[in-house]
Amino acid sequence: MKLASLAALFALAFFTRQTSAATDAERDALMAIYSATNGTLWTNNANWGEGDPCSGRWFGVGCSSSNRVVKLFLARNGLRRELPDIFHSLPALAVLDLDHNSLSSTIPPSLGAVPSLISLDLSWNALSGGIPPQLGRSHALADIKLVQNKLTGQPFRALGELSSLRTIWLNDNNFSGTLDPLSFENFTSLTYMDLSSNNFTGPVPRSVASMKFLEKLYLHDNRFSGEIPPDVGSLKRLKELFLHNNALNESLPEELGNAISLKYCYLYDNDIQGEIPEALGRLKFIERLWMSNNRLSGLLPPFLQSPFWAADMRNNLFECPLPAWCSSAGSGACVPCVA
Repeated sequence: MKLASLAALFALAFFTRQTSAATDAERDALMAIYSATNGTLWTNNANWGEGDPCSGRWFGVGCSSSNRVVKLFLARNGLRRELPDIFHSLPALAVLDLDHNSLSSTIPPSLGAVPSLISLDLSWNALSGGIPPQLGRSHALADIKLVQNKLTGQPFRALGELSSLRTIWLNDNNFSGTLDPLSFENFTSLTYMDLSSNNFTGPVPRSVASMKFLEKLYLHDNRFSGEIPPDVGSLKRLKELFLHNNALNESLPEELGNAISLKYCYLYDNDIQGEIPEALGRLKFIERLWMSNNRLSGLLPPFLQSPFWAADMRNNLFECPLPAWCSSAGSGACVPCVA
């Protein structure tokens, strides 16, 4: 189903009302969240605790046409302390957005008991611990955002079976360790993945090739080592590849030139060796190719000379003399060189 159609269905669900009320269990669950997160001091707590949550008056609560709670949107609303583990009492919940609050403790395992959950955003809080394995039962989950928390462990032990995922935002946490080579093999619908600014080590999983619809892959600011998987070249829709500030230390794969939609490729601040493959000249849509601060060597290929895009090749081991286009006064795009 197209995203526009999904949006229309949700809009209909959130704003259509009937006369029956939300269940007592749903109301009790919402009030438990209110009490546990210091609801009296929320930025906006309009009408919470007054009558039916599906009256259309409780701030941030959306209900379906059959008066089941399907949306809870309390972003930037001053929620504090920890979330109670009561989400099994909100079985129709499809959207939970609590980003930019001050929530602490761990992610409630009962979120895995919400079969209708499609979108989960707990970003910019102070959550710690790992992603609960129960969340791996949320087989409708399409979008997960856990940005800027203090989460640890291996996220794909919980999320790796969720083939429904379209976007994964796990950047700016404390996730660590070496990813299983098959970590990404089930993400066949994924369009966006951000694992940047964590502590991942070891090779980038070759199962990246499974993500045929991927458009943006952000793995920068980790400690990935070894090669850039040649399998990246099979990602025909990939537009942005950010692998900078890692410990990648092998040569560039020629297959990277097969990622024909690539526009931004950031590989700087690694330890990449060898020559730049001529095959990268096939990247007709490239706008930025930044490879400074590596150990690239040999002659600079002519395709790097282009008025339409920017190539930053500084601080490598390219042979002298450098071509005029990159050694001209004020350019600095390739200097220095090795005699």
